[in-house]
Amino acid sequence: PLGGKQVTAIVPLGQSDRWIATLDGLYRHRDGALQAVVPGQGAAATRIRCLLPRGAESLWLCTEDGVRVLHDGALTRPEWAAPFDGAFATRMIALADGRVLIGTLDAGLGVLRDGRLQRLGRAEGLPSLNAWAMDPVDDWLYVGSLDGIWRVRIDSLPDPGAAAGAGGPLVAEVVAGSGYRERSIRGFACCNGGAMSRSARLGRFLFYPSTEGVVRLDTAAVDTRPEPPPALVEALH
Repeated sequence: PLGGKQVTAIVPLGQSDRWIATLDGLYRHRDGALQAVVPGQGAAATRIRCLLPRGAESLWLCTEDGVRVLHDGALTRPEWAAPFDGAFATRMIALADGRVLIGTLDAGLGVLRDGRLQRLGRAEGLPSLNAWAMDPVDDWLYVGSLDGIWRVRIDSLPDPGAAAGAGGPLVAEVVAGSGYRERSIRGFACCNGGAMSRSARLGRFLFYPSTEGVVRLDTAAVDTRPEPPPALVEALH
C-alpha cells in the first residue's frame, strides 16, 4: 500500500506499533499489519507533513491545509486551529511547560495551550514567517527555515492559557541568514525539509539539511547581539 508514496514521518508508539505519515494519507503499522487510517484523497488535508502523538489513540497532524486531530479513529479540524485554516503547517513540538508550538511554511508560528492559540508573525517580531524545524536548547528555541536559522527566547513566547497571553516582548534574532529571503518560498528547492528529518540534535550541536550540504550549529558559540562599544569623547572642535 505504501508503494510510490512519499513518506514524511514515522513515529513509533511501541515495539510493534507506529504511525506512518505520507503525502497521500496516514497509516498505522501494528503487529505486522498495515492499516490506512486516513486514506489519501488528493486533498491538501491528506498531505501530511508532521505528526505529534497526544496519547495512545490521539494524534495531531500538520497538513498542507492546517492542523487536524485524529482521536479514536475520527479526523477533525479543532476549533482552536481555525487561524491556520488553509495554511501549510510544517512542524509541531511540545515544550516542557505544556505549550505546543506550530510552524508553517509562510504563515508564522502558533503557540497553543488549553485550546487557546496565539498566532505570531512579523508584526510580533518574528524574523521569518517560515519554520521547518524547531528545537528547544536551554533558554532558546532554534528555528530552521528557508530564511536561514533564527532563534527566540522561550520565556518571551506568549502563553495563551495565561491572563492576557502572558509573556513579554518577543526576543528573537537571526543566527545565520540565507539567500532565499525575498523570493517566493512556494517554489523552494527541496533538501528533505518537507519531511520530519529537518534537524538533529547532538548535545549542544544542531544539524540541518540544506541544498548545499549539512549545516552544523554550535549553540554554545552563538552570542547574543553585542552592546555597542561605549563612546568616549576626548575633544570637541
